[in-house]
Amino acid sequence: MQVAGAAAQEDIKMIKLIIMGQTQCGKTRLISEITSSAYIPNMNGMVFRQKDYNFEDGGRARVMFWDPCGQDRYDSHTRMYTRGSQCAIVCFDVTDRESFDKIEKYMKKLEEGCTDNLVKVLVGNKSDLMQERKVFPDEGEKVAEHYNCKYFETSAETGENVQEMAGYLIKLAYEKELEFPTQSLRLMDAPIGRGGGICWRGGAC
Repeated sequence: MQVAGAAAQEDIKMIKLIIMGQTQCGKTRLISEITSSAYIPNMNGMVFRQKDYNFEDGGRARVMFWDPCGQDRYDSHTRMYTRGSQCAIVCFDVTDRESFDKIEKYMKKLEEGCTDNLVKVLVGNKSDLMQERKVFPDEGEKVAEHYNCKYFETSAETGENVQEMAGYLIKLAYEKELEFPTQSLRLMDAPIGRGGGICWRGGAC
């Protein structure tokens, strides 16, 4: 039974997903909505979640969601967090023009820290706040086209389009992983919180 269990575990594709964006754009709440987990404010530099996915071909993936804080004082850690990511969400707030203007900054960080196999989506969050909108769909679509990715508008508050966006991205990453396998990520490599900070499984705090 243990051998079968180990074999089954090896059949699970390990996928690392990182979400990038300015603080207060709703990305931590977006991850909570995707993973159906309790919302935990990102105050210590990183929020970590995981969720398993099953695909029509019988394959499975365990997705590890990494949510680094968007504050500038955490920028020096971003390269470490992005390393090894197979997929990414670049998020902005449709009611905040400044967060939209910083898309280039986060796209550049992904280019510097991730491999060529990275797949990504651009997400305009808080689409439920229609009367406060400062960025419009055609603007988001134009930027997404520039970065060769798909654009989604979501509401982490209502759940609108959240699972559709995540499902699209994760399936894309899974198919890419089947075609161009990367070195598997281990669960022991995932960060865990301890005493308000970030620690590493199998390592020192």
